[in-house]
Amino acid sequence: MHTVTLNGDEAYAYLRKRDTSEFDSATGRMERQGEYLEELIPMLQGMGKSKANEILKELDDYIVSDVVNLDLLEETEGMEF
Repeated sequence: MHTVTLNGDEAYAYLRKRDTSEFDSATGRMERQGEYLEELIPMLQGMGKSKANEILKELDDYIVSDVVNLDLLEETEGMEF
């Protein structure tokens, strides 16, 4: 596996792409989103809590979640992905 760096628009397209004419394309999209989160969470954890929470607050309008408090770093601390 190799690392690919995407800009904002590229990352958005990568995470949201779904071919509705292809059976089960939503599964591929969910897998890509999971891969993204597997890389994002450790990166945020390495930034320090206040900087990571600042970034998460900026993303708040774009996140659909049943997590009430966006202090996701605390929720995921110690978890293995």
